[in-house]
Amino acid sequence: MFSVTLEPDDIVDVVFLVDSSNGVNLISFYKEKIFVKLLAKRLNVSPEKSHAAVITYGSRARLDIDFNGYDDLPAFERLVDRIAYIGGARRIDKALEAAAGALKGSRSSVSKMVVLLTSGRQPQDAPSLETSAATLHSLGAVVYVVSVANDLDPKYFEVLVEDSMHVSRVPSFDVLNNALSQVASGIEEGTCLK
Repeated sequence: MFSVTLEPDDIVDVVFLVDSSNGVNLISFYKEKIFVKLLAKRLNVSPEKSHAAVITYGSRARLDIDFNGYDDLPAFERLVDRIAYIGGARRIDKALEAAAGALKGSRSSVSKMVVLLTSGRQPQDAPSLETSAATLHSLGAVVYVVSVANDLDPKYFEVLVEDSMHVSRVPSFDVLNNALSQVASGIEEGTCLK
């Protein structure tokens, strides 16, 4: 099912943006956390290798795990399990801004990645995704989007990504893990280009 693993020398700092808006029920939220743990394992998350941070978002964005908040992968996984649901409107803009803040504390010598999990659009009165992602892009972060929304045009996320291949679409949270290989492959290629 999941064949891509980073080479031992490939190291990234990755921020996971986990959708916990009203469009995501508790079972689907749990499936997002499984996705985060599986991808973190494949990216060799540990203090000596890749680092990961997790931001949960709904009506607001909350930094739940920072880059230095755990001692090893099992500790990171336990922290992911403890992340609480937020609810409210899906404010992707706030998640992107929080990711930029988290990445300011990342290592300057490694690739910076953001993995956005989302179940749809944000409210029309929210700031544009392009404006909200400007700081992320200025930091050199590469964004990957995993969209669980059948009725959403993938072009909606084009302002966030460098390549259309960085947008993965899955029809439901039940098959969210089908996007793991595409996201991991993209991250692996990104570290090779650094």
